[in-house]
Amino acid sequence: MWMEGLRFAIPAYIMAFGTILIGGVFAILAWLRIAFYRGGEVPEKLPPALYTIISAVGIEILGIIVLGKIPFELTERQVLGISIPSCVWSIFLLSGLALVVTSLALCRGHRGRGWGILRLGASCLVLVHLFGGFCFVMALPGMPWH
Repeated sequence: MWMEGLRFAIPAYIMAFGTILIGGVFAILAWLRIAFYRGGEVPEKLPPALYTIISAVGIEILGIIVLGKIPFELTERQVLGISIPSCVWSIFLLSGLALVVTSLALCRGHRGRGWGILRLGASCLVLVHLFGGFCFVMALPGMPWH
């Protein structure tokens, strides 16, 4: 039974902490690039991709906090055959992925300060989520890591 949870937890931790660490670094780098670009004046309008990357990082942090607040009595209950902690954490991971994909789409329409850093950061976060998804699939029944 504990192995089933571990098959979910390892890819979920890869995606959550990968998003927090990599996304946080790229958001800080983009913010510094925007703030200290020739003259040090912060532009009136920040790129929307910066907001979505910061939101993706925040949603992953919030997911880990919420996961720790689930009462122990509810951890064994299931929703549609999935344990409640796995279901809740999946919702946060999928919403983080949606924000990362949105950020990548918003980078296509923006040309300005920090654009390259934001696009590279969003691309790295998509790769982190693809790797986590690959780990999920490989841990399914009938696959090599099962």
